[in-house]
Amino acid sequence: MAKKLIFILFSISIIFELNLQGQLVKLEINAPNEITAGETVEINIQISKGNLSGFARLQQTFPNAVNIKPKESAGADFSFTDGKLNIIWLNLPDRPEINISYTLTTDEKVKGDLVLSGRFSYIVQNDRAELEMKQQTLRINPSPLINENQIVDIYKFSGKRPGSEAAKDILPIGVFREKPYLAESSDGWIVNILISRGEIEKLARIEETVPPGFSVENIEGHNAIFSFKGGVVKYLWMTFPHQQFFIISYKLIPGGGTSFQPPDLKGVLSYMINDAVKSITIAQKDDQFHSMNRSALSNLIASYSSVKVVQPTQKPVAVTTTTKPATKPAAKPVAKPVTKPKTKPKVPVTSTETTRIISKPLPSESGVYYRIQLLATNKTADADNFLSAYNFGEIYKESHAGLYKYSTGKFLVYKDAKAYLRELVSKTQIKEAFVTAYQDGKRIPVKEALRLTNQKWVK
Repeated sequence: MAKKLIFILFSISIIFELNLQGQLVKLEINAPNEITAGETVEINIQISKGNLSGFARLQQTFPNAVNIKPKESAGADFSFTDGKLNIIWLNLPDRPEINISYTLTTDEKVKGDLVLSGRFSYIVQNDRAELEMKQQTLRINPSPLINENQIVDIYKFSGKRPGSEAAKDILPIGVFREKPYLAESSDGWIVNILISRGEIEKLARIEETVPPGFSVENIEGHNAIFSFKGGVVKYLWMTFPHQQFFIISYKLIPGGGTSFQPPDLKGVLSYMINDAVKSITIAQKDDQFHSMNRSALSNLIASYSSVKVVQPTQKPVAVTTTTKPATKPAAKPVAKPVTKPKTKPKVPVTSTETTRIISKPLPSESGVYYRIQLLATNKTADADNFLSAYNFGEIYKESHAGLYKYSTGKFLVYKDAKAYLRELVSKTQIKEAFVTAYQDGKRIPVKEALRLTNQKWVK
């Protein structure tokens, strides 16, 4: 039966609030009161987070009769496996409000009340905070097209999860640059790059080499990590945007005033599929992407000649599957921290020690000490590849609270750990790192560690 999006006049809007250490977090969920089995509805969630940054996760669990597909993830890693929905941000977006959405489909042969619940987890001043969702009921009415004898309660359904039919044809992987055009302000050149994602899901990078004398202003990066250094524009995605195709944009600003000739650019899209790194040269086109609608852009991508995928001719991007760095990081790598607390530490920013990720519990050491948590995720392959671009020495990967958490270093003095953290954040692309505390090998709140050691909290 054809599935359709249901619009209900009256929707339920439930707001949850938590005020922890002065940080107000508000979660608003909009869902219909009821649907008919077999149909598809959209669930919208708005998170008002204020100035929260760093790691966060939204978790929900659904019965086997339900399938979830992403619509808008606000730059998060979106996964739905075995009925568990995980929306994870390694670093929350800067904006105070985040809007995410997904579609929910039920099997045609079910009925009953579907309970929508879950948990939003985040970090406030190095402490983990959680906001439980108040349960909301979505009534599933039986389909009039199904025999009554075949209908079961939504939580007793044991068949195949709906929506698992073969995927529709998708556009191939491709990347094309619109010929740069002069901005309306005549102060620079607008560069638009059209990307057709194909089967790319995770790690990917755009690199563009620009002529000397230009500065760069990012316009639209679709939640990529943007950088411009040494004449190279870079967009890095840990999770690729879900849209079938999209456009990233930046402005090239000449240092000596207006330039009347479009700059000569060379670029490449590098990505990973099936643990193999591949790359495509960015082809420049005369078509005006910025004045075309999505239908016209889709037809344009299909009309372009097939794109030849080649192995990278330059240094591989930092998405290698080996334990050695795949490329020179965007900033100087950070060394394994010095643990001696008696003298004021000089925080090193270089190291000759290749990253070694150790997949076992931390050694049980006595006393109170501090470590740096680099990131937390349920996608270990992605994290291993990302961290391998830096020379950290030993990184321990622990399973904790449903996630794999990566940490490094040992500090007996809190301010030494904070100094190292500030250096790490300023020199690398790891912006979600924070200080954690341990006592006799077990994690404890940082506040408790400061109290036990009679140390002061520092920013």
